[in-house]
Amino acid sequence: MRRATTDKSIILALLFASQIFISGCAAGGKPPLCARERWARQWSAGPDDSAGAAGQRATLALDRLRGAAAVQAAGIHVLVCRRPSAFAWPDRHVYVTTGLMALLDDEELTAAVAHELGHLQARDHQVASLRGPAADDIEARADALGCEIMKAQGYSPGVLARALSKVRDAYDTPAQCRDALTRRIEWLHDSDGVR
Repeated sequence: MRRATTDKSIILALLFASQIFISGCAAGGKPPLCARERWARQWSAGPDDSAGAAGQRATLALDRLRGAAAVQAAGIHVLVCRRPSAFAWPDRHVYVTTGLMALLDDEELTAAVAHELGHLQARDHQVASLRGPAADDIEARADALGCEIMKAQGYSPGVLARALSKVRDAYDTPAQCRDALTRRIEWLHDSDGVR
C-alpha cells in the first residue's frame, strides 16, 4: 500500500511538473520564465546568489561528485532563504539554500548535493539493488544513491547522516520534518555504508 501511494505521488508530481513546463509562454518581450525559474523566484527571499561566493562553494560541492553519479546535474543554484533545504528538478537543476550552506561545512554540503543527485539518478533509472526502506521511500532512496555516489569519490557516507542531523536540529526546520529526518538518520546509521 505504501509503495503504491509513493508511486502515485511520484506520477502526480511529474505530471504536475510537466504541465508547468509545457504551459506558460507569453508572446513577445523577454523570454518566458520556465516553471523552475518561477518557482525559484517565489521560494527565494532575494536574487539568486549563484554568481557570488555561495555559488562558487555550491559549484565546488557539485564538482567533487562529477563522474561518480550516473546522472549529471545541469547546474547548481543558490536560493537566498534561511530554511536549510536542497532540491533537484527533473530538468537536472539542483538548488541549495543559503540557510543550508550556512549550516553545513564543505563536506556536508557535498553530501547534500550527492543526495540531490541521488534523486536525479532514481528518476532516470530503475534501482533494483536497493532493499529495505530505500526501496520504497523517495528520500531514503536518494540517501542510499547519494551514499553510493559519495563512496565512489572517497567520501564517508556518514557525512550525510551528520548533515541531516544538523538540518533536523536547525531552528528553521519545520517541526513536521524532524521525525522524518530522524528516521533517515537512523536508517543511515543502521545501513552498512555509514558505519
